[in-house]
Amino acid sequence: MGLEFRFMSTDEAREEKAHLLLEHQEAEDELNLLKHQAAKLGEAFFQAFGEMLGPEEYGDRFPGAALGMPTIELALGADKIRAATKRFKDLTGWKARLHL
Repeated sequence: MGLEFRFMSTDEAREEKAHLLLEHQEAEDELNLLKHQAAKLGEAFFQAFGEMLGPEEYGDRFPGAALGMPTIELALGADKIRAATKRFKDLTGWKARLHL
């Protein structure tokens, strides 16, 4: 059971490049969507917190989880954004190596 090395045909190489470009675009779209969702959630979070306390008490402090706000959702969103960013950067690296 040895390894078999062979070169890709021109059609196979084109197919691989097309697949990579599509996957890269999908990763970029996913990352942009997650960032947009995080921004909307963050706005809602801080708006609700501001309404609870009022502007004079709000200041620049970060609200605590005890207020019942969606801090877990924010944390999970951050994890998804980190994973999507890593995937996008990895694909961008492959794309650069193939001079695409």
